[in-house]
Amino acid sequence: MKKLLSIFLVILPLLSVAQFAPPAGQEGSTAIDADDPLFVAWATGCTVERGPMRIDKPQNGLASYGVEADALGKADDTLLVSLGDGGKAILTFESPICNGPGPDFAVFENPLKWAVDTNLYFLELAFVEVSSDGANFVRFPAYSYIPTETQVGTFACTDPKMIHNLAGKYMPHYGTPFELDDLPETPGLDKDNITHVRIVDVVGCINPEYATYDCEGRIINDPWPTPFNSSGFDLDAVGVIHDLAHSMTTTYHVTVTCNPEEGEVVGEGDYLEGSNITITAIPRSGYRFKSWNDGVTDNPRLFTVMSDITLIALFEGTGVDEFGHRSLTLCPNPVRDLLSVQGGEVQSMCVYSVDGQLMKTSETLSVDLSDLAPGLYLVRMVAEGKTMVKRIIKQ
Repeated sequence: MKKLLSIFLVILPLLSVAQFAPPAGQEGSTAIDADDPLFVAWATGCTVERGPMRIDKPQNGLASYGVEADALGKADDTLLVSLGDGGKAILTFESPICNGPGPDFAVFENPLKWAVDTNLYFLELAFVEVSSDGANFVRFPAYSYIPTETQVGTFACTDPKMIHNLAGKYMPHYGTPFELDDLPETPGLDKDNITHVRIVDVVGCINPEYATYDCEGRIINDPWPTPFNSSGFDLDAVGVIHDLAHSMTTTYHVTVTCNPEEGEVVGEGDYLEGSNITITAIPRSGYRFKSWNDGVTDNPRLFTVMSDITLIALFEGTGVDEFGHRSLTLCPNPVRDLLSVQGGEVQSMCVYSVDGQLMKTSETLSVDLSDLAPGLYLVRMVAEGKTMVKRIIKQ
């Protein structure tokens, strides 16, 4: 209804004590400019359920200004869809919204500013709710300290500092931010997979028969009645700050290698940024591990993946044949459950996965592998302080 109001706006300001963030452009404001590079996407789908122009006179018809498509894409301040008293709009997105640092999305409306006092605006407000399935919605805790002794009139202005977590707080081209961390943990709501945002018009009437309430049970008082085709909250856009498409963790490749005549290395692969992984160098008979090419001597080696990296295991000869029991064999191979050493005694056996994880240990001549997944494994055997490495296949 702003087009009508801009022609004959009558000011009935309500002065009260500030509580929350001030209007856009003032120090401490949380308003976000539609041109801010924080926004990575905008709503791509919208379904509107119109409310009446005046909730106490439904015979007067529904709000009708604008069409659903006017709420799609970037905020433009002019293409709007009016919801009417208690009307709803459900927005969808190309990629789900997810929970990141700070605000995760913002809702745009087009409040009018009173020229006499830049702290006061014509505010038509709305609740904001989110869902991970499009059926079950959770509402952001909304607060309103606008006095309710007197009805905010049809063209009256109020102070944005008196409200929090209600859409419509900021002037055109500036979005009201919403942070998923403000929501309680709720069964069925995945804050990293928000597929739907629902905007619900606040019926600003202070008559308890029609009133709407904030999260602490206070009536929310905003301009009413507004018996025009542009009645109620005028939705401009919903801008996304964090979504899955732009928040995927980078994958890096870890290359591990060595001279194959001297030993083997396990742990190579692709890993998400920030993953903690283990790589292991296993010397062959007649060699021992010396260090990695970057000087680190830990083996096995645990580190955090932050980039593509190549690590080379360096071995050195011992000058002697470190394993005299060359007739040792592992049976059966392939193996389903019990793996046994034949041909001599060993002090210990260690079974590693190909990515370097220690899976099993044994200080006898056998080890039960029945609970391991099928695949290729490395078995490191120690006898008299000397080592031998063999490959096995688990069926």
